[in-house]
Amino acid sequence: MAHQYRELLAYVADQDGNISVELITLTRNGLSYYFQDKRWRRPYSMFFNDVCTNDSGDSLKIAPLTRHSTPSWVSLEQVVISDSAKDRYEKWNKGNRGSSSIT
Repeated sequence: MAHQYRELLAYVADQDGNISVELITLTRNGLSYYFQDKRWRRPYSMFFNDVCTNDSGDSLKIAPLTRHSTPSWVSLEQVVISDSAKDRYEKWNKGNRGSSSIT
């Protein structure tokens, strides 16, 4: 039986502070994400901590998009929608009535 992996839209901030909306994959157990062919481990205290680390020790901030809130480290004016996430973001944003959108 093939396992289903859940793809999510997420805010991703690199170490230089560049923020983008990307399409990421949640691992089957939900404790990590796959992004750019690397596994990014979520912190044990998942609430209010978005810093994820890969096997090389590099870190990124990753926070799934929600309709209810935006992480404090995200400035919507500086967010870029990646090409891989553009179609999915447009569909997500159509259902996001009354909220600001990113261009």
